[in-house]
Amino acid sequence: MCKHKLYANLKKCIFGASETPILGCLVGKNGVRPDPEKVRVINEWPTLSNVKELRQFLGLATYVCKYVENYAGKIHPMSQLLKKEAEWKWTAECQQA
Repeated sequence: MCKHKLYANLKKCIFGASETPILGCLVGKNGVRPDPEKVRVINEWPTLSNVKELRQFLGLATYVCKYVENYAGKIHPMSQLLKKEAEWKWTAECQQA
């Protein structure tokens, strides 16, 4: 590595781990999966009360969207609330999404 002027900080290196956290995911010999801590935070997120909170929630949810089949379809009720002319009305359908 030194020959090619590449350096590693041993304090930041992980050796012998079965999984390694990278960009909000866990990467291991069995593939890539979402970080359970991020999933827990999403599942325990309190009921949203305004557009700002909805944007914050959807920002976090994008970390796991690649693991959710039909993600865009599932968040559709919530994304309708982001439209400029939309009236804020948190429905059971939004909560289910």
